[in-house]
Amino acid sequence: MASSSIVYDNKSAGSVASATSLTVAHTCSSSANRVLFINVVLAASDVLTSVKYAGASATLLNKYGTSTNNGAFVYAYMLVAPATGTNNIVVTTSSASYIGVQAASYTGVAQTGTYSASSTPAYDDGDGQVTSNPINVGAGGCLLAFVYIQDGTSTISASPLQTLSSSTTYGGIGASAAYTAFNGSSVTSTINESGSDNLAIFTIALVAIATGTITVVGPPAYKVVQRSGTTGSLAISGTYTGTPTSVQATAYNLATGAQVGAFVTMTASSGNWSGTLTNIPQGGWYGVAVQFSNDFATGAVSTNKWGVGCLVGCIGGTIMAAANTSGSAVTPNALLAQYNGAWSARAAGGDALTTLGNALITALGSVPVALLPYAVSGSGADITSGVTNYWWNSQGNPSPTTGNAYNAFKAAWTAISSKLECIVFDVGQADAIAGTDPGVATQYSYTQAATDAGIAETRVIGVPLGSYTGGSSTCTDATWEVAKQRVIAQGANMTLASAMADLALSADGLTYTAAAMVTYGTRLSVAVKYALGLSTSSPRGPSFSSSCALRPSGTSPVINVTMTNHLGTNFTPASGSALTGFRVTVNGNPVAISSAVHKASTSNQITITLAASPQATDQVYLYYQYGMAPNVSAPILDNSTYLLPAMQDVGNNGGITVNAQASLAAGVLTTDGSTPAANLTGLQYAYFDQNLPSSLAAPIAKGSNASTDANGNFSISIAGTASLVGATGFLIIDNTNGSAQTAFSGYAGPVVVS
Repeated sequence: MASSSIVYDNKSAGSVASATSLTVAHTCSSSANRVLFINVVLAASDVLTSVKYAGASATLLNKYGTSTNNGAFVYAYMLVAPATGTNNIVVTTSSASYIGVQAASYTGVAQTGTYSASSTPAYDDGDGQVTSNPINVGAGGCLLAFVYIQDGTSTISASPLQTLSSSTTYGGIGASAAYTAFNGSSVTSTINESGSDNLAIFTIALVAIATGTITVVGPPAYKVVQRSGTTGSLAISGTYTGTPTSVQATAYNLATGAQVGAFVTMTASSGNWSGTLTNIPQGGWYGVAVQFSNDFATGAVSTNKWGVGCLVGCIGGTIMAAANTSGSAVTPNALLAQYNGAWSARAAGGDALTTLGNALITALGSVPVALLPYAVSGSGADITSGVTNYWWNSQGNPSPTTGNAYNAFKAAWTAISSKLECIVFDVGQADAIAGTDPGVATQYSYTQAATDAGIAETRVIGVPLGSYTGGSSTCTDATWEVAKQRVIAQGANMTLASAMADLALSADGLTYTAAAMVTYGTRLSVAVKYALGLSTSSPRGPSFSSSCALRPSGTSPVINVTMTNHLGTNFTPASGSALTGFRVTVNGNPVAISSAVHKASTSNQITITLAASPQATDQVYLYYQYGMAPNVSAPILDNSTYLLPAMQDVGNNGGITVNAQASLAAGVLTTDGSTPAANLTGLQYAYFDQNLPSSLAAPIAKGSNASTDANGNFSISIAGTASLVGATGFLIIDNTNGSAQTAFSGYAGPVVVS
């Protein structure tokens, strides 16, 4: 029996038609770890009194006999360490009976714990076939079967038995090949015979003697191997004693026991072995099994949980550090791990990052995720912030370089993996609080992190600054906004998470409350899933158009704002409701806002009414959630599941240019190209925002009361146009009465609006 210490030794058989004893000679070799198995069949009556070999009594394993096997009684016996050489098996009964004996000896069998399991006897009813009840056979072990056949002249076959003693004595003993499964195999044996007689079978699982020892070193519990595509590789090692032909290892599923991939041959020499399990599919948790290729009984398993999945770097300053500790209401997924100098299961605490990890596991389809929480509280984006820890050193000599906080993070991840799945980066608060501009530090940090982690820059997730009420004397709305815009400006290269300014602040005026941390983690997860291609849903809420139009309306001009919905189809508060968080400047000075309302007639329009009207030449800018502590009592949120907030990421340092909206179309009518058509009244007109007849849509304005003055000048109101001052539209104007027979004068063509 290859790959096992169990070796077939010898067999014997004999029978007598009617007697009170039977003697059968059997030879046992001198090989170590011998066991003799004896199968006894009696006809009709249970009269067996003893079974001995070389004078030593054998141990009864099972006795079965009923009318289902034609009244016969079958007995399974075992004798550990039988005498060597040729000796007699002696079976005695209390009264005369048919006696049949089949015996087989094996070597290399465990002398204690000889068998690990036994089956309940199974019978057939005359159809010539019976299958044993299943039992689990351990690695290197084999199935041993005691078989009864009603007709001693039948030809029989047995699977998976390799050796079967003579069937001419109404039975036999056979053993299978060794089984390789490191965690056992569920095994049955099927007996077939040429007639249609009754059959019975009883099986045990023999335990092999291990010829050596072997150990597995690691992997550490909860280690997550960064996937490459959908597979990963794990380096393993260990020690051994003995003389294996080779050492082989495999991964297996700890929950089901199923082997994952084939056994892989390791390098083995001088008592040490090592190698790599390759192409392991993403998933977990897994264990490691190792064994001698020539002796499956010499094996070991590591039940330390490990898997193939995603490593997510979570870095930055105070807010990201708090995201790893604040709140304990969210239960970590069983597949969520972390590495922070050592591998461990993710424990409760740090609801934001736990929420992020849980969401990612769900999106991946139950693939392990490991968080690398290396944020440093109080750290700045750049050394210029004057703090102890920083992510970029713009003053590096001879050239700018990475900062000490980043270097510590890189050293940690490169110790366990050459790549990461993605990096979530929330930094810049310390710079703004110190009154400094992080400059290009965020840009260079993002780029460097992507390069070092071997990922596209779009897999670096930047997080815009939230609000701040901490009362730093060096922090102003301007410095806070600059730091925020430094992050937002990188949205063209990396993936930008949604705005955070609406999140409730804790008592320190900087970090978020425990409840808000859950929302923070959810918003991060939307961005991460988008960056990894796990979702096509945009990670941002409604966005503002690159320009807005100012429509004079008496002394209270209205700014018309067009929003673009991304993940949602509309935004809240509902149409007609008031909104907060807006700021308008005229020539750099804030002006009063009377109201800001979600326009009731559309899903993407906001009207902002100013208390005073700017001049046509004034420079007007609109801001949303500007500075440290904008009014977020009624923020703009999309109507998606995630309620993502609006974020302003266009314009001058976060400000959107507000253009003067056209309100009049004007021109001069003539009778011959030069003579004014003076004092005309009751003119019909229609104005279109398009400037070519082939592209005209519905008219923006129309009427029948236009007129010209003494110089042929005319003007019409086109309130509601999308055209800005100086744009060209299309005008149709004439004095027709609608009859084709009546002569009329008119004009149709482009006109400049004012």
